[in-house]
Amino acid sequence: MTRTSMEQEILSVIAAKTRCDPSCIGLNDDFEEVLGLDSLDRLDVLAAVEDELGVQIPDDQFSEIRNLDGLLKALGARPCEIAA
Repeated sequence: MTRTSMEQEILSVIAAKTRCDPSCIGLNDDFEEVLGLDSLDRLDVLAAVEDELGVQIPDDQFSEIRNLDGLLKALGARPCEIAA
């Protein structure tokens, strides 16, 4: 999965949880400060991303993930990844 396709999948999850249009969610928008999620909502988003993508985010990184860019980095997405 490319970074772009992963980003789109994650944006869909975030948009569903925040009721925001995906096009209005920026890469560095803070989940709590900008998107209005509280800490439990943020954990819910991260868990939903894990389920949707079939991946596991290390527990010690959950509290550090504050935006889409941080989430992509935690998942190991790189801009130059090529779909398998």
